Amino acid sequence: MLDITSGEKPGSILIVRYYALGDIVLSFPLVRALRMTFPDSRIDFLCLNRFREALEGFDPVDDVIGMDGSIVGRIRTVLALRRKKYDLAIDLLSSPGSSLITKMSGAVKKIGMDTGRNNWCFDHVLPRGVMRNGKQVKCYTFDSNLETGRLLGVVEEDPLEAYDSGVRSGRYATGFNAAGRHREWAKKFLSELGPEKNGFAGLVVGAKYRAKSWPVDHFIELARSIETDLGLRPVVIWGPGEEEQAAKVADCCDSAVKIPEMGIGRLGALVGELSVLAGIDSGPKHIAVLEGVPTVTLFGPTDPHTWDPLTDEHRVLSVNVDCSSPVCDDGGNAGLSRIKPHEVLDEIRKVLGVVDKDVRDDGTTNE
Repeated sequence: MLDITSGEKPGSILIVRYYALGDIVLSFPLVRALRMTFPDSRIDFLCLNRFREALEGFDPVDDVIGMDGSIVGRIRTVLALRRKKYDLAIDLLSSPGSSLITKMSGAVKKIGMDTGRNNWCFDHVLPRGVMRNGKQVKCYTFDSNLETGRLLGVVEEDPLEAYDSGVRSGRYATGFNAAGRHREWAKKFLSELGPEKNGFAGLVVGAKYRAKSWPVDHFIELARSIETDLGLRPVVIWGPGEEEQAAKVADCCDSAVKIPEMGIGRLGALVGELSVLAGIDSGPKHIAVLEGVPTVTLFGPTDPHTWDPLTDEHRVLSVNVDCSSPVCDDGGNAGLSRIKPHEVLDEIRKVLGVVDKDVRDDGTTNE
């Protein structure tokens, strides 16, 4: 344990977490704890330029430092950081690149996560995740960030107590600040789509990593079932490079709609208006968790114990795929294709409390 609250308080703190969207938003509990502990300190957050909007309106942060990923951009960032003369830098990513930036930042004290190979960049290292009695305990990354705060002395609660007590419903619905000024836009956007009977179901159809993706024809079948069986309007959510896939899903049924290209703030506001969000493990999924929107998430190579709350409001389907195995060789999503659309629909029913239909094993229904 490294108690940063003892002795002289840091006048300026740098948080380094420059990707990805989900990881950034799940670091917010720690940043809030730092602000509550050091109300008069300057707290800055370093991330890639494309994620800066995720911190819009997030009051615990004084300044968001954007960086482009080029070598020149990284050098410029290091020079800018050195001019700010931070008392403390906390690298929550601790990748080779972020560790080096933290090392060169000029911060008086540098703290990182224990990765072994990058530890030389830090004055102190903390375990990545939650350790108890020398063993790693799996929990949602939201909580593992709180554990980092506990080790730093800025969080009093033990995040595992919520797991032990079994009371975690609603724990993660802390809100997504960047959505704040876009909420009226989101309501208007959805209202203009036309009449809907039971609400809107978001479908996250793409993923940066092919091994985390689900076949398009599966999404199409799921979207049709959501429309016909649940009376929900499918809202297809996509990111860079995924527009063609999203269009195929949106064109499959009458009420489905593909959202236009938009910033993170508007995306967050739109997610906050959904009845449920289903699809692959993604940044929008973690925003949905913060917004209190139920989720159904498909997991292959990533561990749902680390990347999902696993509560009644957030359900998972996992195939436990090792991406170094041949199962991932055929197009990158052979593993996740084992999860069938009717299985996802069944989980959506459960998370929404829909019990008026009995789903058979083959995916058909009894009225």
